[in-house]
Amino acid sequence: RQLDTGVPGMFKIDRNALSTTVVWSMGPDGIKDPGYHFERKGIATINFFYEHSTTLSTDFNLNLQWSVIGDSLHAQLTGNTTGFIGFGFNSVPAMNGSDAVLGWVYDNGTAYAQSFSLYGGDDYGGTP
Repeated sequence: RQLDTGVPGMFKIDRNALSTTVVWSMGPDGIKDPGYHFERKGIATINFFYEHSTTLSTDFNLNLQWSVIGDSLHAQLTGNTTGFIGFGFNSVPAMNGSDAVLGWVYDNGTAYAQSFSLYGGDDYGGTP
């Protein structure tokens, strides 16, 4: 992901900011619909230019690793689930309104990931 996409309304990851709010969610096993995370969600404050990995949840063994190369952020999110996992960037601690990436593995073993700008009434809704 570009640090600054240049797209109005998309979150800019600022090199001069001390930290960025990252929101995450994880679906229960077998649930691939991001509207059903129940209480598997959380918030982290990360400095992408100082650190290079963090554990977002010890309960779910959810880990985020990244590197900044030029003007791009390269990230990998791993966790133990057969549901979905995702994380997003936001100026407030909520998935609603964030620029997010959600991913899961289909039953046939094919991995899928998609970036979204999330909006909506509760926590989810969005457009790729």
